[in-house]
Amino acid sequence: MKQLIFSIIFILSIMGCSTEKNIYEKLYIKDFKRVETKSLSLKGDNYYLLDKVEHSLKRFGFVIKKNSPYTIVMTSHYTINCSNPVMHAIPADVNGYIRLSFFVKNREIYRVQRDFRSNITDEIIGGLVKMVIRNCFEVDLRGS
Repeated sequence: MKQLIFSIIFILSIMGCSTEKNIYEKLYIKDFKRVETKSLSLKGDNYYLLDKVEHSLKRFGFVIKKNSPYTIVMTSHYTINCSNPVMHAIPADVNGYIRLSFFVKNREIYRVQRDFRSNITDEIIGGLVKMVIRNCFEVDLRGS
């Protein structure tokens, strides 16, 4: 039993040293054809981060309209806000995540999520926004 616990702790400590960016993405509809519009709506649970997402989208020429059938939903989670005692008992190298989900008429099409260690930077948000654009919109990002 002690050997099993030691092995688990060892594996977790090695995983914690990874330099990977911990980006997870999923396309829910395999034959999805990318959208040919630059108009969409935004929703989110953190107005500060949502403003950064909006700023990043506008840099690529997108227009935010409240009643668009195309929506990006931004979700963020900070482990410091988690009330689960197990989360605080295990040392973690991740402080939370930010997720962008793309919906067409309330149906989730695509999702990308990235873990972060300290703060959510403009670089992190810009990278996720680019991933959503590349996978969901017919937009040329060369030179961006």
